[in-house]
Amino acid sequence: MSIQPATGAAARPFSISDDQSIAARITRADNIYIKNPRTDQVHGLLAFMRALGKEANGGVMRGARILGPSGSGKTTAIQTYIEQVNAAEKPDAATIPILYVPLQAAATPKRLFTDILTAMGDEYAIRGDEQTLRQRTYEYLRRAKVELIVIDEVQHLYHREGQKTAWNVTEALKRMLDSGIAPMAFSGTDEALPIFRANRQLNNRLVEPCDLKPLDIHDPQDRKLFLGFCGYYDRALVKNGILPRESKLIEGNGLLCLHEIAGGVMGVAANFIKAALAIALRRGAEFIETYDLSLATDRWAIEQGFIDYNPFLEGVRLQRKAT
Repeated sequence: MSIQPATGAAARPFSISDDQSIAARITRADNIYIKNPRTDQVHGLLAFMRALGKEANGGVMRGARILGPSGSGKTTAIQTYIEQVNAAEKPDAATIPILYVPLQAAATPKRLFTDILTAMGDEYAIRGDEQTLRQRTYEYLRRAKVELIVIDEVQHLYHREGQKTAWNVTEALKRMLDSGIAPMAFSGTDEALPIFRANRQLNNRLVEPCDLKPLDIHDPQDRKLFLGFCGYYDRALVKNGILPRESKLIEGNGLLCLHEIAGGVMGVAANFIKAALAIALRRGAEFIETYDLSLATDRWAIEQGFIDYNPFLEGVRLQRKAT
């Protein structure tokens, strides 16, 4: 069983003769940003954490947890908020209202302080022992008047064979909150969950989690959000001059197929649509057809382990559970 294109030529593989304009249009698709209620949810939490920090006025600070699968929009929402706040409220080069710190893999307490100092532009971030780096980190954070520290990629704290190391890092984070420097937000994938559950003292300092779970197609609000996201993305491809016609991605069984392939994660859905877009552009189509979506399922989604069958050919297995 196969699906044939209604318009344009059949799909062809990549070649050195591919028009540069195709790459340019794919890049424009990469830059499409869709603000949604989950963005507002994350922004609201970060604003609340800053307010808590100001009210604490040097006392024990609180933390927040933002976990979710890759592609759920955590980092994009966080970075857009940081950009807005730092652009509007940064009075001078030495002040950093919100500090964004991506953790290195296999994090240790020393690497934690190195990562923070590196994010602040310290050219000597790797010099010194753990105690020296801790003291310099605290000093730099106070000097920069940091109101909120966002620690991203916290799943790097989870070492299956090094629980002691991970525990030491979470203890270092807890001590930072106790020091009264600034509140902290911890962002990462669900792999980090055991870390928070293992350290009850750190957990006790956190506000209500703001985890971004996959959208459930059977939940009316989640379904509406996923439908709106995919529909907007379809229209944005035309609005940004990437395609001349809308693809009607959510018509028929399109919405269910997109949800099944993406596992309810909007970022994965967007990347899957872009995989189908590349196929459509290379064959000169004016919009993305079911043919392109089906090929993208075989060539992108199945090959990269997002799904193990093609719902455009076989129909959606509604009983399938996300793993």
